[in-house]
Amino acid sequence: MRGRLVDQVTSHMRAPAALALAGLPLLLALGACSSNAPAEVTGGTSASGTQALDGERDLPDGITPDDSSFRALMVLNLTNESGLRALVDEMYTPGSSAFRQYLSVASFEETYAPSQANLAAVTAWVTSAGMAVNRTSANRMLVEFSGTVTAFQTAFGVTLTETTRSGDNIYTMSGTLTLPAALAGKVSTVLTPDLPATPGTLSDTGTVVTKLPGTNAFLSKDLTIAYGASTAAAHGAGEAIGIVAAGGVRVSDVQSYWQSQSLTRNDPVFIVTQESPSAYNTEATLDTEWSGGMAPDAEVRVYQAPDIRDTSLVYAFNEAIGGGQVTVVTDSFAHNESVEPVDVRTTYNYAALEAAALGITVLSSSGDTNLVDVPASCPYVTAVGGTSLVVDDDAWASETVWAGTGCGASSYFAQPSWQTSMTPGNTTRRATADIASEADALWIFQNGGWEEAGGTSFASPTTAGLIATLNSARMAAGSTRVGFLNPILYSSAAMQAAMHDITTGAAMSYSANAGWDYPTGWGTINVAKLVTAIP
Repeated sequence: MRGRLVDQVTSHMRAPAALALAGLPLLLALGACSSNAPAEVTGGTSASGTQALDGERDLPDGITPDDSSFRALMVLNLTNESGLRALVDEMYTPGSSAFRQYLSVASFEETYAPSQANLAAVTAWVTSAGMAVNRTSANRMLVEFSGTVTAFQTAFGVTLTETTRSGDNIYTMSGTLTLPAALAGKVSTVLTPDLPATPGTLSDTGTVVTKLPGTNAFLSKDLTIAYGASTAAAHGAGEAIGIVAAGGVRVSDVQSYWQSQSLTRNDPVFIVTQESPSAYNTEATLDTEWSGGMAPDAEVRVYQAPDIRDTSLVYAFNEAIGGGQVTVVTDSFAHNESVEPVDVRTTYNYAALEAAALGITVLSSSGDTNLVDVPASCPYVTAVGGTSLVVDDDAWASETVWAGTGCGASSYFAQPSWQTSMTPGNTTRRATADIASEADALWIFQNGGWEEAGGTSFASPTTAGLIATLNSARMAAGSTRVGFLNPILYSSAAMQAAMHDITTGAAMSYSANAGWDYPTGWGTINVAKLVTAIP
């Protein structure tokens, strides 16, 4: 019997692109949340007839030149959002006539996406205010616009100040952001502006290496066996995994990772969502390698953002879903809830709501700092925590909590109905994690060589590959894709019994125990059992 011990732990906190995975931990302050449905931003109307949006920020010391540039996202309201939520509830209720009757992209856009008229009104107003519309998302939910700081401040009645957080320059905003009455009801919020992206051209000059590394850490072929995917009827055939990525990925690196394990598969498909990335990114590389390695017959689609700022990552997340080209989405770019504005959290959740309606499974790493991260805390996202795995002759033997795993109660999102009574000591707030995967010691191939690392950055893409394999096996058996996991996960005793329940170890004050627990949720996946156990 053997286990794997970590030598180098990576963090998937957002950091400057050149220093990806090396960001400093950011502290979380928990707050109360009282609704039984996911909490949302609500815009009111001020006495002057303008719509008041969430936008209060502390103003640090600093000066921002009026001719400095910005880019930002305007988030449009869904059409009949309450009806969409009700439909999604029915989709994941066994016995309902709508059970697993997923919407097509065309049906979603026709019935629930922001209307073309609202989109036209928003883009016309942006232009009239002296700013430029750069692009609109596939589902009409996001409008990216840009201009000068002066134009933004004049248009929205706020003050922008450039400051530094974790070594990265950002804008902060003071005042209450307002929109004209003509746009009231059309726009949910405006994300705090970011500095412009720095586009670039990357050249992959590496060569494919097929020599395996040592045995002191796991490869995806190892976890395929440990998590019951090696004997599945299909290994991702017909499925597509969407990876939310910031920065570039060397094809020579990912093919080295795959081919060294005798995996012959197509190159990833790269979708540049905004400007072309100017730097390679470790997080994006490992996400691509591990998701594709766990499901060698699935297509891997990498949605490349130019950098790690909110404008980039939120847009890429939304595009990975809104295009309707994938069946599983994985995101390992974590944000501590305490440092992300409410509007960032809700925008992630709006996109994940659409994913549930389309039958797309959305996974996110729970974090590496024992805290609660976004988008993992969004109710329509499945949060994947970390474990330390031990195998015996390659087979699963035991697991314990990986001590750094993110977990706890959300400071914003209310407890979803499917989580009621499942979270000891917490009756009001969304709790994470939901499931878990090995995060202790794993191999990546980057910059032409092997590196050993760890963290929940691996847990989400590993699980994405397992879900793609699970989906393909279910489809081969004449069943359906699993889609939004959480409601079924929390309500199905058969599904819970098919998981590896983690009962030992702790992350800060949260300990593992029989059944659901904060660090590992319901445990780790056993694909062979889940094919038939999931309703």
